[in-house]
Amino acid sequence: MPIEVEDLRFSYGAADALGGVSLCIGDGERVAIVGATGSGKTTLVQHFNALLKPQRGRVVVDGIDIGARKADLREVRRRVGLVFQFPEYQLFEETVEADIAFGPKNFGMEPRVEEAMAMVGLPTALASRSPFSLSGGQMRRVAIAGVLATRPRHLVLDEPTAGLDPEGREELLARLLDLERTTIILVTHRMEEAARMDRVLVMASGGLVADERPRTLFAEEGRLARWALRAPDPVRLMHLLGLAGSVLTVDEAVDQVLARV
Repeated sequence: MPIEVEDLRFSYGAADALGGVSLCIGDGERVAIVGATGSGKTTLVQHFNALLKPQRGRVVVDGIDIGARKADLREVRRRVGLVFQFPEYQLFEETVEADIAFGPKNFGMEPRVEEAMAMVGLPTALASRSPFSLSGGQMRRVAIAGVLATRPRHLVLDEPTAGLDPEGREELLARLLDLERTTIILVTHRMEEAARMDRVLVMASGGLVADERPRTLFAEEGRLARWALRAPDPVRLMHLLGLAGSVLTVDEAVDQVLARV
């Protein structure tokens, strides 16, 4: 079942963070949410697992209206896993195994630690190690594995690759996109990551200003500039070379250049 948002409004004091957002994200979709700092991206996704509740409007997750008086918010949070930016700051247990197992145990589930570690590419030999003895990239994977261990239907990731080197970003994102039967909602400032999703939602000044396929959205650089965004690097390169076309990725750019040689 989908995540449905109807005329969602939310403010922090006198400052409006969301000004009437409506959207629907279907089961198994890969959706990117982009926008300038302060556009409302994080506030929006924090409603998806009921970390925030609507001040006006509705958010319905798999048929559960999170604003209803008797809504089962525990079940919403089990269904929607939320990974914050720099989630490694949330690690606290003595071992990797204990940290990953914490979430499932809290929900009364069997902790499948090895399975969750495999999902993010962590060797099982690290299970007995302190998470604080690991590299930054490994700590990030432990934190994400802890969310995946609860087997959420929908996974919300707020800048999951921030601070990682290019190789680490690529490998982690590829693993997350390979997850089956899981909706992936990715908040990112990297347009190259957004280009790999099914849809891109653009936030600006607390509103949803675009909901399009990446190939359509990134074809118009002038419109992106109005929202303080820019096209993925391969798209921009092709424009500089005077070879603008329906290119999104490095591989597509190489193919188009070779075809012109």
